[in-house]
Amino acid sequence: SVSMSSLPDAPAAAALQEDFGRGQHHLSTLLEEGNVVAYQVGTWLVDNVEVGPGTPPRCLFCRVDYLQLNWSHNCEHGVIGGTRLLLDGGGDPSCVMALDESKEVSFGPEQLLARLPAEWSADAGTATLRCPMPGSLQHLLLSPPPPPPSPPSSPLSRQSRPPTMDACYSTAAGRPPRHEMALEVRPTTDGRGLGAFATRPAAAGEYVTSYRGALLTRDQAAEASRRHGSSYLFALGDVYLDATESC
Repeated sequence: SVSMSSLPDAPAAAALQEDFGRGQHHLSTLLEEGNVVAYQVGTWLVDNVEVGPGTPPRCLFCRVDYLQLNWSHNCEHGVIGGTRLLLDGGGDPSCVMALDESKEVSFGPEQLLARLPAEWSADAGTATLRCPMPGSLQHLLLSPPPPPPSPPSSPLSRQSRPPTMDACYSTAAGRPPRHEMALEVRPTTDGRGLGAFATRPAAAGEYVTSYRGALLTRDQAAEASRRHGSSYLFALGDVYLDATESC
């Protein structure tokens, strides 16, 4: 758990991801353990591509407990882990968030919406916002909760080998691509190990290659990121592809 002595000083104002960029300019580069953050679940857009299960987008809150992130010049990967905060007070300047110690959460940096200024109580059990709830988050607070998920036909198990799948883009929906672009593997320039690089410019919408790996739940992805110390995770809404053993 995070103690009072380890909580960072509250920032002076809300920091919104919509005011930041990607990669090394992403809001997640500023996060510290103990920060209060807002993140989105449901369905949202990443680089104008819809991701998620198709349910309405919603805003949730947590205290940051750990960060397993890495960044390139234009991309961010990994996991943000924390403890759920339950909002009370309707988002007014003095609204209080209660820490739910029974609910651990983890999410990708693409889900991060904001870092919020807050004052923690003496026992670190509640956080009081120091500013009004940003308007861009208000409509997400009003979104209805998603319906209960249907029972999976083949639930993932940590004791069994997870299923695998491909993540790929095709210019023809529902049709497998006929040709893969030639790629070469070489060290990256930012110290993140080996990377796959195209040998020529790619046209918009052109198929490049398949991203193959084990299909993991969010909790399994967080564990994999901590275990490997680096991330070959590809976020697909609430599931992830782990290509670590394929690289």
